[in-house]
Amino acid sequence: MVVMSTTTGDSALTRASTYLLQYLHDETHAVWAVTSTPLGHSFPIVGPDGRDVGYLCIASDEQFPAAYSQIGAAVATSLGILGALKTTTRSFDASSATSLEAALVHGRVTAYFQPIVELESGNVVALEALARWQTADGVLSPDAFLETLDRSGLLFALFERMLDEALAFLADYRYRMPDLSVAVNLELGTVPASGLTAVIAELLARHDVRADLLTLKLNERLSYELSTDAVGELRDVAGMGVQLMVADFTTNVDLIGRLGGVPIGGAKLDRRHVSQLAIGEQQRQVARSILDRAAASGLDIIAEGVETQTQREHLLRMGCKFGQGYYFAVPQSPISLDAVLCGPLASTW
Repeated sequence: MVVMSTTTGDSALTRASTYLLQYLHDETHAVWAVTSTPLGHSFPIVGPDGRDVGYLCIASDEQFPAAYSQIGAAVATSLGILGALKTTTRSFDASSATSLEAALVHGRVTAYFQPIVELESGNVVALEALARWQTADGVLSPDAFLETLDRSGLLFALFERMLDEALAFLADYRYRMPDLSVAVNLELGTVPASGLTAVIAELLARHDVRADLLTLKLNERLSYELSTDAVGELRDVAGMGVQLMVADFTTNVDLIGRLGGVPIGGAKLDRRHVSQLAIGEQQRQVARSILDRAAASGLDIIAEGVETQTQREHLLRMGCKFGQGYYFAVPQSPISLDAVLCGPLASTW
C-alpha cells in the first residue's frame, strides 16, 4: 500500500505560499506574488530538477533596500524546497497504481460536486466535478492520488470517469435546473492528438446534454507544449459548443497564448489571492489588478476558496461575479446536492 504524507501536495504548498507572502508583506510593506513569468523585480523559484518553476515577484518600480533582495531570495529558496518536498515525500509502487486502476473500473473513484455561485444573489449557476477516492480509510481528495494516476498513465481515464458522472448528474437534474452547467478538470498533458472530441461527443449524446452546459477546466501542473494535433482537438471541442477555461489566470496567462487561438472563455482567481483580501489594501489591489486584466481579455472569472462574507463583499466591490468555496458549500456527493441546489447559498442582505 502506498504511504502518503497528509501535509504535502498542492493545498499544503498553497497554504505555505500564502503564509510566506504574508510574512514578506509584514517585513517589507510591499506587495509580493508568485507568478509563472518574471514580473518587475523577481527571484527564481528553483525546482528539484534545477529548473525555474516560477518566480517570486515584488511589485515595485523603485529601487528597494538590499535587505529586500536577501529576504526575497531566501523565501524563493524556501518555496523551491517546499516544491521538492511535494514531489519527493510520496512513495509509489505498482500496487498503488493497481489499486487505483481497480477503483476506477469498479466505481470507487467518484465525482463530488462543489457549487459555483453568483456572488451577488448566492444562486447556484454551475457545478465543478471533483474526484474523490472511496477507501477503507475514508474519502481521499486528489492530492492523495493524482501523482500516482499520472505516473501510471491513468489521468485521462479519470477525466472520462468524471465527465461521464458529471453529465449523468446534469441529465438526472435537467427538469429541475435545465440550464445548470458543470466544469470537469482536464490535465493539459493528457490531451491526445486525436480522440478527445469523439469521447466528449459520445458522452454528450449518451446523456442527451447540450454541449454548452459543459466546461473543460484546463490544468497545467507542469509547463507542457501541446502538439499541433492536440491543439486542434481542443479547437474542435470548442467548436462543438463546449466552454473552455484555465485553472488560474495568473499562472496560465502564457498558456492562453500558447493554445494558438483556442477560445478560452474563463479562468479562476486562485484561492491564495482570495485568502488575502481582508489583510489590507495592497493585497486587494493585487486581486483587483488580476480581475481587471482578465476582464480586458474578455474572460469570466470565478474566485475560488471563498470562505467568509468579508471576502465575498470585497470580490463584489471589485466586480467579480462568480465564486466558489466553503462559505457556500463543501464538495459533496450527488445524493446530498438536492438541498444545496434548492435555494441561494448566501444572504443577499
